[in-house]
Amino acid sequence: MEYFESSTAGEIARDVNETWKIRHFVSESVLGTALDGLVILVILPILFFFSAFLTFIVLLFAALVCGWLLLSMPAARRRAALTRRADGSVGAFLVETLFGMRTVKSLALDSRKEKGWDVLVSKAARLRLEEGQTVNRIQTVVLPLERLMTTGVFALAVYEVVTSGDQVPVGALMAFMMLTMRLVAPLSNLAMLIPAYDEARLAVQMIAKMVNQRPEQGRGRGGRGAITGRIEFNKVRFRYPGANSYALDEVSFTVPESTIFGIVGRSGSGKTTVTRLLQMLHASYEGQIKIDDYELRSIDVDHLRSNVSIVLQENFLFRGTVSESISEAKAGATFEQIREAARLAGAEEFIERMPQGYETWIQEGSPNLSGGQRQRLAIARALITMPRILILDEATSSLDAESEAIINANLQRMAKGRTLIVISHRLSSLVHADATLVLENGHVVALAKHEILLRDCDIYRSLWNQQHRHDQPNTPNEPIDIQTRIRAR
Repeated sequence: MEYFESSTAGEIARDVNETWKIRHFVSESVLGTALDGLVILVILPILFFFSAFLTFIVLLFAALVCGWLLLSMPAARRRAALTRRADGSVGAFLVETLFGMRTVKSLALDSRKEKGWDVLVSKAARLRLEEGQTVNRIQTVVLPLERLMTTGVFALAVYEVVTSGDQVPVGALMAFMMLTMRLVAPLSNLAMLIPAYDEARLAVQMIAKMVNQRPEQGRGRGGRGAITGRIEFNKVRFRYPGANSYALDEVSFTVPESTIFGIVGRSGSGKTTVTRLLQMLHASYEGQIKIDDYELRSIDVDHLRSNVSIVLQENFLFRGTVSESISEAKAGATFEQIREAARLAGAEEFIERMPQGYETWIQEGSPNLSGGQRQRLAIARALITMPRILILDEATSSLDAESEAIINANLQRMAKGRTLIVISHRLSSLVHADATLVLENGHVVALAKHEILLRDCDIYRSLWNQQHRHDQPNTPNEPIDIQTRIRAR
């Protein structure tokens, strides 16, 4: 996961597209050069039979071409690397802007993004021009040498005949020249194989950097036993790559199976990190995490994630029909299973009001759905696999009151037969939780039911009071001093 979070989509797409250079090199350059090599093996002995001296001259010119190409490659390689980097920046900017088009429109960033695009494209065009100029300078030297390989050698042969006075048949000279011309193309192709190889080598390096990433830990292991949903953290410490402080520090707690477990805390307290570790998105933690009696790192990661579903604050829905979107995680799901998942998520009532019901088409980015509808479809998609552990990570924080009320009303139904972990800033959704964990700066502050936390935990009580000030009426004898309140704030 670290690779995808540290690499832009445009750069990854660029690296994948480098495969065509390798394919071109193998299927055309190498194959053509191999066939040309057979021609050289046939023609060279004949040329030596006519004149060893002139043949050596031909080979000398070929060596000069290869030597010049080898000397020029470092400069051409630098130009090519700069051009590829600039093209990657253009692709990354394009993909990022397309994904964030709603933000671009809502903040009136059109002209700014257009200017940024023009700057990146002009830089890429300038670097591509400089790369072309570098290649042209190389060709400016190579082409005269190729011409001299034929006409120069023929002129030298004529001069040798004239000055020596030997009676050399004209047909022999013409045959030598024709064979030399026939040799030029293979030798030139051999020379041009050097830059083609260099380009393919760079492409291999770029692709290798992507495909040779360290594989995700946990695939292909054992640990495919039935999961009931008991979770245990024992002195877990975790720090994100490059971070100075621990996101979780000596965190310990236990979640019994088939319970509703809440996690609260201020921003940056480590709530989401707990869920990321439970999904094995990061395996470099210290301490011990257990699901049932299995250490998390001993469970096959695909088996784990098929039993641990998560609904995020912002969920991505793939293009397709509503039924296809819900059944994305379960190939071959029946319509009854899709309806049951939608019913549990509280999505059935709005799906049936759609023009085509479950066959309604969802566009990319799901612009034809409201935030609440999109969120309930995401919950239905998470429930279709009947997971033993369901995580709602701020799943209701961006919803309107009605949509949030619908989801909260279904929490008990969703929790039936599974462990439900609810992370929320809105503490009202955790009132009926069996237990709630309070985190602060990666440490466990308290773990208890709502009533006990409200009485004994300062952080929880402070968060609750901030969210429910409107429920606390002023006493008749206490005047409302607006200026005092403003100064206090």
